Parts: sequence; structure tokens; C-alpha cells
Amino acid sequence: MIFRTPAYYKKFKCIASDCSDNCCIGWEIDIDRISRARYERVSGSFGDRLREGMTESPDGSCSFCLSEGRRCVFLNKDNLCDIIIELGEDALCQICRDHPRYFEWFDDGTKEGGMGLCCEESARIILTNEEPFSVTETEIRDDEEESEGSGSGSFSDESGEWDGSETDPSALEEDREYQAFVTAFRDECLGILDRETSVKEDLVLILEKACKEQDAYDLKMAERYGEDAPEPALPAERMRSCVEDISLRNRILEGFMDLFSEAEPMEETWPEYLAQLKEGLSEEAPRSALEPSEGVATDLYLKNIAQYFIWRYTRKGVFQEEGFFLPYAVTPVFLTLLVARMFVDHEIRGGEATLPECINIVKAFSKEAEYDEELFDLILRESCRIIGENCR
Repeated sequence: MIFRTPAYYKKFKCIASDCSDNCCIGWEIDIDRISRARYERVSGSFGDRLREGMTESPDGSCSFCLSEGRRCVFLNKDNLCDIIIELGEDALCQICRDHPRYFEWFDDGTKEGGMGLCCEESARIILTNEEPFSVTETEIRDDEEESEGSGSGSFSDESGEWDGSETDPSALEEDREYQAFVTAFRDECLGILDRETSVKEDLVLILEKACKEQDAYDLKMAERYGEDAPEPALPAERMRSCVEDISLRNRILEGFMDLFSEAEPMEETWPEYLAQLKEGLSEEAPRSALEPSEGVATDLYLKNIAQYFIWRYTRKGVFQEEGFFLPYAVTPVFLTLLVARMFVDHEIRGGEATLPECINIVKAFSKEAEYDEELFDLILRESCRIIGENCR
């Protein structure tokens, strides 16, 4: 199996107690089955403490107990993990070993990964990257179990014809074609953001390209099957206005913010902040959200944030039936625009768009947006509707 990551992936190393935030505070940390079994076998007083520090949910899942301030019970007063101190890093459960890393498996035998923006050190590495976006490929052991007897069908030994079972070769070939198409599109968008142009121009080009590529794919499939091509999901000719027209852009961003309001917040302060952010859309800003802040590399930060969202989410469009990948192409752009607006709102409130403040903003946003799967699925489902209703 080929494991593909951004080149900066290997730079990450947890800074532990030097972190101003802490991933062991505020999160309910699930314990995987293998780690739980190991903890059950640990002897002595720490073994007793381990078992007392785990709690089982009605569905049978297990997690670490939280103490006052929603701290993991194994996080000591020095903000260090007692499990590592007592048993070593190898004893960490899967989530603690992986965080803030994420992974996705694809049908072409590749696994892709990266680091999330919810982590302070990870966000610093991503935002400050000055190298062109590049990918590192590593050959790894296949870490997915092969399913037996999948019933995918086969060719008849006698006739050389398909036996008519679940999936025929033409469908498989079409699926491979679609996956290659979406992957190539994703990689082209990553390259667009490496140009010596403004982030605004890059995002416009990506939106226009996404709409045109979706329309071209739909037309190709319609002609292949003798059907009428569907109406364009979004008008490519209006995408520039969605980025450059501040009033239009803000209406679209407000629609995205409304989706956040429907979710359970990670932090208690998030609903109030979200309301303030929406209110700020009508206030005069010290600069456009896509104009560089004086003395601060916000254009670089936003290009890197856009690449992060595109790398992490756009290729997931290969899993969509009927070849509708457009939400996975436009959502990363508008998430970037929302973060850009959050930077500006911070300045409206008297702050400065310094690197530490920008890190805090993207970290808070990532926690609320990316670690609630139901919310993120809702954002993807509704993105084209929100954009379409405002720009037609």
C-alpha cells in the first residue's frame, strides 16, 4: 500500500507541556479495543488506577474519565501524560497515538493522511509552510483487512464473459476513471495555490474550474448513456462574484454559519463567538478579508489553509455516487473564506492578525467544524444549495 502525505507531515512532533492548549483537555478520548485489553492486564497500583480511569458507555464503547475542567484523569499537574510516564508512548491508545493526524483509505490501494488544524503545533507548521505543496509517498504494509467472499463477481472460465454478479468490469472501469478524474482535479487545485498570485485569484480559479469540470463530467456521462445532461449545479460565470462581491460573499458565509448553529458546540464560548462573527459581517472592516494584513503573512496562511482543506477533503468526492464531486471542491474554498473573515473580525474587535492569533483562530474553527462528523456532512450536503441560492 502507498501512503501519501504532505511533505511537512514528518515535521510534526508533539510539544507536550509547551503547548498553550492541550488535546487532553475538553475532549472525550475513546479507547480502542486492543488498548483497553492491554490496560486491563496492567498490574500494580497504576493498573488499578488505569481501570478506575476508564468508563464504559451503554453502547459498549470505552473512554477515559474526565476530571474537573474536563481534563483527562491521566493528565498530571505538569500537563504531562502519566500513561507515557509509567508505561511509555507505545502504551497510548490509538487516538492518542494518532492525534492530530488523520487518515483516509482509497480503492486504488492508496492511503492518504495529514495533520489537523485543531492542534497548535500542527497549525503552526501548516500556516507557515513556504515550500510549494508536495507529497511524500511511502510504501507501507496493508493495514486494512481484506474482506473474504466479497461477491464482486468474476469472469466465467469457459466463456470469458462476465457472470452477471454484483459488479461488472465496465462499472469498475468507470469507477476507476472517475477516481482518477477527481484525484487529478484535486492535485491541479493544490498547484493553483502555489502560483505567485493572490489567494483571491486562486480561489476564484478553483471555483470556476470546479463548476466547469463537474459540468463537463456530467455531459460526458450523459452522452455515454444517451441521456440529457443535468442543469449545472452552480453557475461558473458567477463564481468570481462569490469571492469578490463582499455583500454576496458575506451572505454565503452567513449561510454556512447557520449550519454551525445547529450543532452541539465543542467549547461553551463558540455560540457567542459565532453570533458575534455573524453580526460583524455588517460592520466596516479595516481591510478586505482577502487583502494581506500589513506586516503579517495572511495571504500565505490562507493559501496554506486552502491547500490543507483541499488535500484533506476534495478527493473524498470519489466516494460519491452519480459522480457529483462538486461539494467536495467548493466547500474547501468557502471554509477558507470563512477563516479569512474570522481573521478580519479579530481585527475589528481590536486584535492583530499575528501568527499566534491566527493559529488560535484556525484551531478553534477546526475543533468545531472538523471533529463533528454530522456537522461536516451537513456542510458538504448543503454547500451547493447555499452558494446557489445566493448567486443565481
